[in-house]
Amino acid sequence: MSKISIRFSLFLFCIIYLSAEVKSQSDFIVSAQGDTIYGKIENRGDILNSKSVTFLRNETKNNRTFYPKDIDSYSIAGYGVYKTFRALNASEEQYLFFKEIVNGDIKLYSITKRLDQGDTSNLNYLGDVIYEFFFIQSIEGELLSLTPDKVSYDLQNILTNCRDQSFLRRLNDSNISKKELANIVVDYNLCIDPNSDSKITDQTLITSPKAGTTSFGFRTSFNSTNFLYTEVNSLSNNFDYSNYNYIGIGLFYSRKVTKHFDFTFELNYEEKGYSSENPIIVSEFYENEGEEILLQSSSRLKLIQVPFYASYMKRFDKLSFNIDFGASAGLVLSEDFKFEETIFIKESNKDYLVKREVPFVHQTASTFESSFLTGIGLTYNFGSFNISLGTRIKTGFLNIQTYKNSTLSTYIGIGFNK
Repeated sequence: MSKISIRFSLFLFCIIYLSAEVKSQSDFIVSAQGDTIYGKIENRGDILNSKSVTFLRNETKNNRTFYPKDIDSYSIAGYGVYKTFRALNASEEQYLFFKEIVNGDIKLYSITKRLDQGDTSNLNYLGDVIYEFFFIQSIEGELLSLTPDKVSYDLQNILTNCRDQSFLRRLNDSNISKKELANIVVDYNLCIDPNSDSKITDQTLITSPKAGTTSFGFRTSFNSTNFLYTEVNSLSNNFDYSNYNYIGIGLFYSRKVTKHFDFTFELNYEEKGYSSENPIIVSEFYENEGEEILLQSSSRLKLIQVPFYASYMKRFDKLSFNIDFGASAGLVLSEDFKFEETIFIKESNKDYLVKREVPFVHQTASTFESSFLTGIGLTYNFGSFNISLGTRIKTGFLNIQTYKNSTLSTYIGIGFNK
């Protein structure tokens, strides 16, 4: 596949992917009839979100407010999903939007309220007399309340179909955090059904770097260069050369700018070059009938590269997918260039072979190099550190006098989130 085809395919993939993301990142409501309507929803915090939702459809100015009995559910992109339920223990018929914490066969919901007083030491206290109450929805659809000071006891009486001992021990903890409670429900779903797709849906609990946080670490890469000097290529239209492959190493520093964009600097040691696979037979240089001259060339450059690029990030829980676009500046440290001729001399009694390095008018590589950079990758976060894997293409411009100059890299790295 040519370089143009590769770039066009990558560009087309990015356009299609980003177009699809527009809808997946939109807010939406699900009507009582089950219809999904996309638009913009005002996020007013969990307390007010439980009572009503202000919906702006199709980016017009026609705001509309929905109450729990009006719709089935709604979703605020990057924040959470809210579903209508009848409030338990209500003195009169009252419906509220409950925030979904975990999905699956067994679901976990919560409702946030402001109370006049209460125990500030328990799981449910959020400060300023604001409390978050938790509910488990059974497979049958029944909503079961978790008593604030008896969460462990209630879990033992509700989650009864998993007999894994390590799981049961977790239910005995008297100080279960909200994150641990969510993980317990996910693990319970997986225990009763290993094929369950249960996961945490409350975006505030998902472990991923927050805006403004940084990541730094090191990467190693396998690189294949497509590189050839213009003047060497001009010797023959059929110059047969091989790409130079090498293992590179480097450091990176990445900062999250927004929810979907990171900016990264790297410092890498790189090499590039070529060597001819088969010498060129230069018949027009024959000096007499008994001589034949073959030419062979090779070059190896050592560089320090500083790539800098922006990344569009799509985050799925702990896993992130990134599309990179940027540039790279390079400093040429050294070059090992050779141009050799081999002369075969045939005489009546014996053959002679003379191989020597010959002078060649070669423009020394520029001190500086610059490249365009595009790529894709995956990053998996383990909380305080991450592992990244990806591939990228760099294409040189305004630099070394080359006929071809590009690098295809596949890298793996380990980073630390701060």
